[in-house]
Amino acid sequence: SPNKIEATKELATKHKDLQVSCKLYDPLGFLSPETIREKVLIQELWQRQVERDEPLAKKLIDQWREIAPKTEEATIINLPRFFLLNTGLQSTVLYLHVFANASPKAYGTVSFMTDGIQSSLVWAKSRVALLKKLTLPKLELAALTAARSAQFVSQALKSRYPHLRTRLWSDSEIVLLWLGGSKPSK
Repeated sequence: SPNKIEATKELATKHKDLQVSCKLYDPLGFLSPETIREKVLIQELWQRQVERDEPLAKKLIDQWREIAPKTEEATIINLPRFFLLNTGLQSTVLYLHVFANASPKAYGTVSFMTDGIQSSLVWAKSRVALLKKLTLPKLELAALTAARSAQFVSQALKSRYPHLRTRLWSDSEIVLLWLGGSKPSK
């Protein structure tokens, strides 16, 4: 709504940013692509030790003015909660695909269930990277988050989909070597 987006013309402070971010309730992580940007900004505010009502620096104001309206809009998104529309799924092989990825600022995982024809988003999880700078291969251990997510989701769906098969995906060759028990060559 116009009133909410006008709020970004107010004085940008850490307090205002926290007010905007606290409006989101996303336990299944469906809004992760948007919420992670907010989390990264909050981390930067804490890292710079910005006081609660201190006006933000120009670079941070620009970031906040880009992120805040999208975060506000995300609070009104209504998502249907069903998996796969086909009711004859008992004879179909179902897969839970869990993807992991990382960047220097954040890492995350997303899970989809598919019957080979259609797919449904089941769960997503995103986190900001630690302030201690890690190498990208260590950040890629988002694969651990993906493995935990796969275990959690498959356990939650086991009674309804007892033959659900799980596949984990990572684009990191180093992580794939580590998981396979090999050490990457230098």
